[in-house]
Amino acid sequence: ASSNWPIRSACAFGHPKVVSVLLKDPRVDPSDKDNRCIKVAAEFGRKNVVQLLLQDKRVDPSAGQNYAIWMAYKNKYMSVVCLLLKDKRCRGADKEYQWRDCFVQGRDCILKVGRLDISMQMKMLICSFFLLPYNENEIKDFLL
Repeated sequence: ASSNWPIRSACAFGHPKVVSVLLKDPRVDPSDKDNRCIKVAAEFGRKNVVQLLLQDKRVDPSAGQNYAIWMAYKNKYMSVVCLLLKDKRCRGADKEYQWRDCFVQGRDCILKVGRLDISMQMKMLICSFFLLPYNENEIKDFLL
């Protein structure tokens, strides 16, 4: 396991059971190669694997200037984008821009991450442009 190739492969091919077992082995480092595990799992939309990796303190989901978020977004894996955006380790200067892009892709994603720590100004901007078609309860839930 010294090369960490087995866990990187399991992440890329979406094998959460294998990833779970490997994460328990102290010889395995999921953050090896600039956090390649979470990057490939997100890039290929492996949501269950991303969830497992986010539970490991060694993993940095914001590595490579939020590469995991951007690749999941580019490949239209919005549930993975939302999962990553919920993680406190992904809070960066460009977070609000990512959040806005996530919103443009769909209401379900946004309502799931509505409690993110972003400015009220950004929340109001999003509401003014995108939430008008939604009911009052959904908007209140988003703003809280």
